[in-house]
Amino acid sequence: MGEDFLCSYQPQGGAVIVPLGPHAATLSWADEASAHLSRIPGFVRRMVRRRAEDHVRGQGRAEVTVADLKYLKQKRFGDAGPPAGILPDKGR
Repeated sequence: MGEDFLCSYQPQGGAVIVPLGPHAATLSWADEASAHLSRIPGFVRRMVRRRAEDHVRGQGRAEVTVADLKYLKQKRFGDAGPPAGILPDKGR
């Protein structure tokens, strides 16, 4: 691709922006937290996992616990909890 004569941008030689790669530190999940995550409906599980891991990384920790999941649930839904029908029936 050649130079675009219509573009007036000229680089000034500043700092190079390096894209962020995948997170280097892989987080571990407590067994109880993994079990809790597996009970979350599949259509939101990936989002919950990502938010939980972001939360834990932001605190500088390396393990996701049930307490983290409960904190995020409280933060998202408040005292009322998730809407009816979102969580699977515990009687099954």
